Amino acid sequence: MVYFLLADLLGFPTIGRQEKVAWSIVLGWDGKTFVIEHRKMGLGIFVKDLKKEETCARKIVNLITSGVRVSEKYFDWLAATAIRDSKLNLLNKSRHLLGRVQYFLSLYRKAKLEAESRKGESVLETLPDGSLQTRHPSRFDFEREADWLAVSAIEAFFSWSEHVFIHLATGP
Repeated sequence: MVYFLLADLLGFPTIGRQEKVAWSIVLGWDGKTFVIEHRKMGLGIFVKDLKKEETCARKIVNLITSGVRVSEKYFDWLAATAIRDSKLNLLNKSRHLLGRVQYFLSLYRKAKLEAESRKGESVLETLPDGSLQTRHPSRFDFEREADWLAVSAIEAFFSWSEHVFIHLATGP
């Protein structure tokens, strides 16, 4: 909402994306420069000397907070209008996401079959002294891998279904 308020509604110029920064807006206040950024760890207001400019920074924060609160109904209306007029621009990646579900599901099924086929299997290992030792790999090792793949398939399914529901909710 802060970005939409400052950039879209009030027309402040933005600085493009940077590493770990989604957006930056530079603004002047009382002859001083402030930068408002949305970084990886959240929203922040930055100034050259915070000790000297803290009062101004707090005033800017209060104004932004008030502006967001006042503009909320406008942005709700704007979003509802975009939905009503089918002006949302959503990329449909559902086929790609479904492919991910199917991929992890097939890997899970293969791993589960592998775990079952190795039940009771033993392996001969050569020890450093040259002697042989029989080792029985734990079926649980194979099943653990299958479980991890099952979780990946489930997570991929939720990603796909959420994407599909967004398209269903916003589509014509």
